Amino acid sequence: MKPAVLVVDMQEYFLSALLRGTRKILVSSQLQVLEYCVREGIQVIFLEHEYHERTTRELNAKSRQIKIFERIRKPGNNGFVGTNLESVLDQFEADILCLMGVNASYCVKQTARSAIRKGFSILTSTDLIADARYYLPKNMSLDFYRKKGVLFDAHQDLISYLEALR
Repeated sequence: MKPAVLVVDMQEYFLSALLRGTRKILVSSQLQVLEYCVREGIQVIFLEHEYHERTTRELNAKSRQIKIFERIRKPGNNGFVGTNLESVLDQFEADILCLMGVNASYCVKQTARSAIRKGFSILTSTDLIADARYYLPKNMSLDFYRKKGVLFDAHQDLISYLEALR
């Protein structure tokens, strides 16, 4: 089993709509997962909505250290529609997708649905995804991730799971 990490729409436009304090937790947790990817050589893909700026500077800075890195601009909510995401994942032979980003109930979820239809397994944790304050409660989307994939309570548990796969 070969994991890849998808970082979805971590752009300031979307991050500005999070509840106070959520951004700091989200970015900090994601940076720790990306650091694990750097150490272990795990593929990372930044999916960015093409109508907005690039991924936030903290994550962008970390991307320079990642050995297997791609940046894909997407025209809509679903990272598989109108992009080469599937072929990039196929090249690396990934079959497990670790999802991180915003909005958990929309772009991340639509990308996850397509991933499942295409045969990928999905996993995430509650501190790696978030919704804008006007999309709350997030619990509705958490049920999706719990039922359709693996949902961890914390990113450390997700990292431990990835370590067990190696």
